[in-house]
Amino acid sequence: MKKLLILLFSILISFNSYGEWTKIGSIDNEKTIYYIDYQTIRVVDNYVYWWEMNSSPIPTEFGFRSTQILRQGDCQLFRDKPITYVYFIKAMGNGNFDYESTPKNPDWFFPYPGSISQKILNSVCQHIN
Repeated sequence: MKKLLILLFSILISFNSYGEWTKIGSIDNEKTIYYIDYQTIRVVDNYVYWWEMNSSPIPTEFGFRSTQILRQGDCQLFRDKPITYVYFIKAMGNGNFDYESTPKNPDWFFPYPGSISQKILNSVCQHIN
């Protein structure tokens, strides 16, 4: 299973650079905008994987303006979790990535109603059906 995830991650990271980002929504009065790259959506062993991005004109406290996240979703139980984060100093993932992190054993997250996370997971699950 671990080898399968590594293979999937390798495939998806190559698509990530050339993908088309589709705006899904925003928070903070349009200050942070969320996107999905529909071209990266894959289903493996009943889980769905995709890249999403959030981008803001205002840097975080760490100096990042955008983050791309590889996520794993479960459309049956309607939950997801992060697999990898890639941080960029420039908006929209432009320039070379500045920092990458992979959480160890991330917990499943159940998006609450009306949240941007719910909207993203809904969109991904509808796309594969």
